[in-house]
Amino acid sequence: MEIDREASRVGRGGCAGGGGRGAGMEIALGLQDDEQHTWEFRPGEKFTQLHPSAGVVTVRWALQSHLSLMNAMAPRSVKVVVFNLGYLPGGDKSIVTVPEVTLATIAASRSALQEGGCISATCYPGHEEGQAEEAGILEDARLLPVEIWSCYLHQWINQRNRKTGKRAPSLVLYQRTANDP
Repeated sequence: MEIDREASRVGRGGCAGGGGRGAGMEIALGLQDDEQHTWEFRPGEKFTQLHPSAGVVTVRWALQSHLSLMNAMAPRSVKVVVFNLGYLPGGDKSIVTVPEVTLATIAASRSALQEGGCISATCYPGHEEGQAEEAGILEDARLLPVEIWSCYLHQWINQRNRKTGKRAPSLVLYQRTANDP
């Protein structure tokens, strides 16, 4: 798939998938494995800990595109998907998420999401690519059927970046309220 090849080439957009019913598996991933990162554990390793309310939680870190991961998930097998779009703070600002890949990944995430599950996308409209990405996500959310989806936008309307004057990030939440008919 051309979009998946593009996802492997650009962007660092983080994505985390909360595991299926009682599995306690979370998958965190990214595309950059460079010397700027300090890792608690290396990509490919699993990290397990006891969470006070969730029980045993295992995290597996993977270096792959979020589109590859979501396309591999079984339908209705995920409780939560979290996107932190844009570029890595302090990283190479030429490596950014792109609207086409993000929208394809959100579509795949919707297929994988369980009833009652959520997709969270933090958008950074302070640069041109981020503005296009946010606009695409908002249009995508607006077009979803209200019988199945409830979508929210959280946006600061009176806040700007103090250094640049650019718009503050926004948060788009998708919640699957019912399964497809």
